[in-house]
Amino acid sequence: MVYRCSEAIRSAITQYNAQATLINHPTITWKEIVEYSFLDELDLLHNSHLNISECDWAKLTHLEATHKYLKLCCTEEEIIHLNIKVC
Repeated sequence: MVYRCSEAIRSAITQYNAQATLINHPTITWKEIVEYSFLDELDLLHNSHLNISECDWAKLTHLEATHKYLKLCCTEEEIIHLNIKVC
C-alpha cells in the first residue's frame, strides 16, 4: 500500500511539474514532499484554480450512487459468508 501511495505521489509530482513549467511556476521535488510534516504545509493545492465542487466526483448524485454501489458490493460479500455459515 505504501508503495502504491508513493508511486501515486511521484506521478502527481511529475504531472504537476510538467504543468508548472508551462506557466513558469516553481516545480517541486520528491525530497521537498517528504520533508513536509503536515499536509497543510503543502502549497501544491493552494495555487490551483480548480473548483472541485464542479468535478463529477464531488456531485451529490455521484456520491449517493457510489455509496449504494459499495453497499451492494458488501451485501453480495455478506451473502457469500452467510451461505458458508449456513452449511
